Amino acid sequence: MNELVSELPSDRAMPTARDLASFAAFGAWYEKNMVGGHLPEVELHLSFETNPDGSVGKPRRHPAISSEDLKWEKFTNIPVPVLAIYACPIDYGPMVDDNPAFRERFDAFKTIICQDQANALQKGVPTARVILWPHTYHYLFIARRDDVLKELRLFLDGLPK
Repeated sequence: MNELVSELPSDRAMPTARDLASFAAFGAWYEKNMVGGHLPEVELHLSFETNPDGSVGKPRRHPAISSEDLKWEKFTNIPVPVLAIYACPIDYGPMVDDNPAFRERFDAFKTIICQDQANALQKGVPTARVILWPHTYHYLFIARRDDVLKELRLFLDGLPK
């Protein structure tokens, strides 16, 4: 992964002071330069500190979440129906759009990771409905709203009455 990250374009525009002056401005910059889709502003507030003047501060690291909390073994006995939808591989949009060869290798790498996660969930919770949607970004409920609603309706219609 480190070798792939080192190949990300280094000339990518960094946010300016104007971009960081507010979370709305930063959200617009982030959409254009990073994810290629709408990012809920609340996600930025959860990911970055707010400076006293309301501008965007340094990235947050949530102290309550450790790698121990994210171990899959903890989530293998889920006694309720499960619907899991993955963006697999996630579309990183503008971050990798200008380098097709890199995008292909990056997608292959990211697919291995998300498929491993989906397989672990399916193995641990065999009754789970797991869906993989390629080349969409993390916020599936925004990027593929109608598809998410369709899958939710199908899932809910299949629940015991």
